[in-house]
Amino acid sequence: MKRLLSLIIAVGLMFGVAGNALAAFDRNDLVQVVYNENDNEVAINLGDISEIDFNASNQIISDPGSVSLTQFDTIDTWEDLSLAFFAGDNSTYQIWFATTKDTISGISSAGYTPFQSAATSLYSYFNTDGIDDGLFIGASATAGTNSYDERMNSNSTAPGYYSGFNNTDTSFGEADLAALVTDGFVDMYLYHYNGITLVNGANGSQYTAVLRYFADGSTVLNPITSPVPVPASVLLFGSGLLGLFGIRRKRA
Repeated sequence: MKRLLSLIIAVGLMFGVAGNALAAFDRNDLVQVVYNENDNEVAINLGDISEIDFNASNQIISDPGSVSLTQFDTIDTWEDLSLAFFAGDNSTYQIWFATTKDTISGISSAGYTPFQSAATSLYSYFNTDGIDDGLFIGASATAGTNSYDERMNSNSTAPGYYSGFNNTDTSFGEADLAALVTDGFVDMYLYHYNGITLVNGANGSQYTAVLRYFADGSTVLNPITSPVPVPASVLLFGSGLLGLFGIRRKRA
């Protein structure tokens, strides 16, 4: 009886900590945005960026189903959606954003203030839809609003621009999710700036972390790429050849 009770408690604890609890958007929170400029944008709060362990590997920071195609009004395929990540804190001068490149050419110092202003407005705006803490669903390119597409993409005219801070690698500033259909995931590289100075990652690279977005709507921090498994049929065929080779040698 005690073993059964212990098992029930263990299972309950496992389910209790399995998901990532969402919290209201606040400055210095890492935000993931999936959007289509003619439809909705879905923003997920991935948590206070200062509390994320960027040395961790294969860490799920957004659960499966956090983003799904059902959250969009007219979109029924990932190919029509884009992905971005950002965080900002104007009190400590920190800026974070992601691109699809593992190196960065540079930024514009003139974009620092516009980025911080946009981030501050977005944190407040994303708390207004009343759906759930840490989750926002709303129209993207709605003129006069504080949507991501309006504020970070220069009124929906420059995807990946991050309000001018990423003016050199703009074309890499967002990920096209078409690769989800063929590869099942998309990788983005997260960059950290203290003011306008790049903070290199712990491994000596320019980026701080890799963010891998999967077709099931989950996001994994610093994924470990598994080797391509060898099909069992190939192993069986190989062992058969070795067996034949051994028999021939024995007969010889």
